[in-house]
Amino acid sequence: MEKIPSMTAQQGTRLNKKGWIYTDPEMKRISNQFQVMLVPFKKEFCDESLSPLKLSISFVYEGNYAKFKTTKPDLDNLEKCFIDAMQKIGFFKNDAQIVEKNSKKGFNTYCGIGFELNELE
Repeated sequence: MEKIPSMTAQQGTRLNKKGWIYTDPEMKRISNQFQVMLVPFKKEFCDESLSPLKLSISFVYEGNYAKFKTTKPDLDNLEKCFIDAMQKIGFFKNDAQIVEKNSKKGFNTYCGIGFELNELE
């Protein structure tokens, strides 16, 4: 992924005049991009049970090393979009299984998203 998307789930989903949920086409594209990126890792992490899970995510933007990113997009909105993509391709049955989560966004000499998903006992 060349760049972490700047649009988030909160920005891309809203109610239309008829009260239906509308998802912005750009948000659909970003969700699909996350899904394509995650597919190669599915076999390694796939969990068909309803086990409790621990998820760690790092959103890394290219820039000055060891600095935190304190500007938009908000971390919770980035997480939501990424976790929804994980669920859609089958990493877990329901994101409610995630009972422990550690997330961060910052800068480094490269750009990317790192994650670790573990089953808790």
